[in-house]
Amino acid sequence: VQVVTATAKPAEGTTDALTGLDALLIRPDGHVAWTSHGTPDGLTTALTHWFGPERAA
Repeated sequence: VQVVTATAKPAEGTTDALTGLDALLIRPDGHVAWTSHGTPDGLTTALTHWFGPERAA
């Protein structure tokens, strides 16, 4: 798992849709698959949907 810490900034002339988010899950193609305002609600569902069921290592 690669963890990246970054600060998002809105494009000039747009509003910031990411204000107040504590975490997000980005798909490999760069689209946002899940966002959080401090709770992990829905993260397991999003991970399973986009990356498949959990497998043994």
